[in-house]
Amino acid sequence: SITKCLAGGLRVIGGGVKAPRVQIFWRHLSAAQRFMHSTAQPGQSVPRGGCNAALRQLTEPVAYIAASPQVVSPQQRLLRMPPTRPRVQNQGLCATCVNAAITGAAEAAVAAAAGANTSRIAFSSVYAYYCEPSMVRSCASGWVLEDALAGLASATVRFLPDAACAQTVDLEGIRMVAPSQLPDACNAVFSKCSSLRAVSKCTYKALRDFWEVQHAIRVNGAVITRVSVGPRFVEFFRDRPNGVYDALNNQSDSFPHAVILIGYNNTGQYWWAQNSYGTTFANQGVFKLAYGAAFAANPNETFTISCSLAPSYPTNPLKKWPLQVVRDTTVQGAPCYSYTARSNDYLSGVADHFGLDLIQLVTQNPDIFSSTTANKPDLSTSLAGKRLLLCGVTEDLFSKATIECGVGEYQSSSTGGCEVCPYGTYKTKPGPRACRPCRAGTVTTGCSAADHDSPADCTPAVQHQLCEQFIGWFSKSGVYNVTVQCKEYQVYCDMETDGGGWTLFMSYNVAANTFPRETYSRTLADGFPLLSGNPAGVDESGSTGPGGSWGHVEPAVMGQVPNFSEFLAEFETLNPENPADALRAHYKSAEPRTLHYFKTEYLAAPTAGLNLNGIKHTHTPMQDQNGFIPSDGEGKLIPNDLWALALAGLPVRHTVYMRGSQAQPPVCEPGWYQKGWSCHICPDHTYKDNQGAGPCTLCPAGEVSGAPIHMLRSSSYHDSRTDCKKGQPDVSWNITRPDGSRWVWEFFWSVRSQPTLAEQVCRLRGGHLVTLESELISTQLAGKVQGDDTGRPSFPILHTLDILWMGLHSPEPSSSRSGPWTWYSGASHDLNSNYTNWASTQPD
Repeated sequence: SITKCLAGGLRVIGGGVKAPRVQIFWRHLSAAQRFMHSTAQPGQSVPRGGCNAALRQLTEPVAYIAASPQVVSPQQRLLRMPPTRPRVQNQGLCATCVNAAITGAAEAAVAAAAGANTSRIAFSSVYAYYCEPSMVRSCASGWVLEDALAGLASATVRFLPDAACAQTVDLEGIRMVAPSQLPDACNAVFSKCSSLRAVSKCTYKALRDFWEVQHAIRVNGAVITRVSVGPRFVEFFRDRPNGVYDALNNQSDSFPHAVILIGYNNTGQYWWAQNSYGTTFANQGVFKLAYGAAFAANPNETFTISCSLAPSYPTNPLKKWPLQVVRDTTVQGAPCYSYTARSNDYLSGVADHFGLDLIQLVTQNPDIFSSTTANKPDLSTSLAGKRLLLCGVTEDLFSKATIECGVGEYQSSSTGGCEVCPYGTYKTKPGPRACRPCRAGTVTTGCSAADHDSPADCTPAVQHQLCEQFIGWFSKSGVYNVTVQCKEYQVYCDMETDGGGWTLFMSYNVAANTFPRETYSRTLADGFPLLSGNPAGVDESGSTGPGGSWGHVEPAVMGQVPNFSEFLAEFETLNPENPADALRAHYKSAEPRTLHYFKTEYLAAPTAGLNLNGIKHTHTPMQDQNGFIPSDGEGKLIPNDLWALALAGLPVRHTVYMRGSQAQPPVCEPGWYQKGWSCHICPDHTYKDNQGAGPCTLCPAGEVSGAPIHMLRSSSYHDSRTDCKKGQPDVSWNITRPDGSRWVWEFFWSVRSQPTLAEQVCRLRGGHLVTLESELISTQLAGKVQGDDTGRPSFPILHTLDILWMGLHSPEPSSSRSGPWTWYSGASHDLNSNYTNWASTQPD
């Protein structure tokens, strides 16, 4: 066969192949013709009683044949979509027809899913043959069809690399000349071409009957089948390129071969098929096979492929058909829709597009059909302009339809159906348009479409609060009822601290000497955490779910809370040096990065930690604060910090509350700025010397303002321009270098500063970056910082200083003692890196 250019390649396992079920199809077709070709006058339909009786005789094969086009050619446009005929492949002298057929069918399936033609969809026809398990196939070995399809389904992305990308590597040549190099070549192709993928997953399905094959051609563009070919096959199409091949299935000199069926003709009773012998075969690679000939569409080896697209792959907007919701009409709780059919629509196509049961669709629309000569509903009736009732739509409606939702409603991307406009939006006209956002500072919060159908529904955000709504009405902290997303929930309100109105959204109480479960993210079904009456140190890790006290509200909920503008945090533990002394960090803040974290980052990185450096420089302490904000050496608070203190024998309780804004915010005194409901102390290294909302003004570069780090923050350090001063060191040391020269080292422990400002403070005083030239100098500095030479007062455990960042690091490896060095810019310290490498002259 190879010498005659009749490459096959389809290997068969098991018993013989059964003949195509053509006799069964003829019976189906004959029955379907009784539901086709109306003779009634336009508008004259079969009586409802007769229609119902006829429908009881209707079977799925008969319905699909009668309700579909009787001729579908390879270049035909179905349902306004481009034709999906794949490119013609040429397997040459190698037995790769199976993979050629599979990649051709996959190209057609992707085109059908995207509503596009196949001009830019091309998969490699040899990659999977030579590279996918287990790289044992040679040019002449062939492949079992269902084994190949199973490989496609289990590893779609590896199976279908882009053809143009993959052809840069001659896999066929490597397999023949240097098979040991094939694994590396295959991995190189996959690594290079996988980013170009159009499809995320393909599946396959075996087909037994002709009506199923025709249905798959309409829906997926192509069907893979086994045919028997031999010398007469090639000779026939050489002489008659447009002829219909009708040879018997059991020719003695034939062999199995894989092709794809890409069209059918019930009038002429033949298939359009596409071969992998190149475009010189038959009519540009396309040929015709009579129904029942050459084993085409046999029930043993006939399959269809369907593919889901990669998320970024574009789809034709015409694949979304316009629907209207039929009010007050449902089937099994699902809404019904009205669809006005357009030119070239056919009944089975409508059912397939929306994932409907065809016979149920016929039953729900008896009045649209004319009568046939057999007094049955004509399923081939022209649908153009007719309104169909669609109930039971279960497919992905958002990708299949644009729904003309009513005022105050939009089409949800998750359900595909109409839903009330989201919080803060409205829609004034029916149709597929999206809801419009309210103007700045206003929101809509109602639960019905009537609450979102006019811009007048957008009211000031400050009118939609949680615990804030009780300010001025109640002064006792406790559990109150509030409404969130149209449902009532219990929340704990702090009505006594800083004017009240604080809603609890995070609560963790950890017993000493324990290591409880990780943090717990609360959905709306779990409810908000409710503060217990327990003192700090009572293990509450089991108190989850509604009414529980453990956990934090998830970001998906926090992002929907109206007007979340400031937070109140309380961290309690004991002083290990005096267990009777409770330490409490109790403060409020409106630091924007932290607010963003509460609304978004729990789910993204629940253990990455909340960076508290910003809070340290912006918080306003409450009167009972006597401790410091807990953090590790990088300014982060992570769950393990809480558990570590507990394991060290200290009880821990951490609670966080939120609050919005009020309609008439307060006028803030000098040193304070307005954010959320109240006034906050100006951030470190800023000042405000007048009354008003703010903002606070930055101090000139290198100048600092703010309370020393061991004291509580106070507005008195921020109420005048004169509060901005050149940074003063707390202690200075002279360090003698190996060459006898001296460095003056200034150590600042009381100035609150981040790396960028620290560099400015240093340079303003005439300092500069240097290289530590020896381990001796590093040891001297470490001894002074960790010893008693700094003059630092004794800090509570929550603010010990065990690590000093020198402010020096190299952005790239260097053997030079002079650099290049840059100021430490806040990058995390890598515990796995060796920062001390004196032997290689790398400074610390």
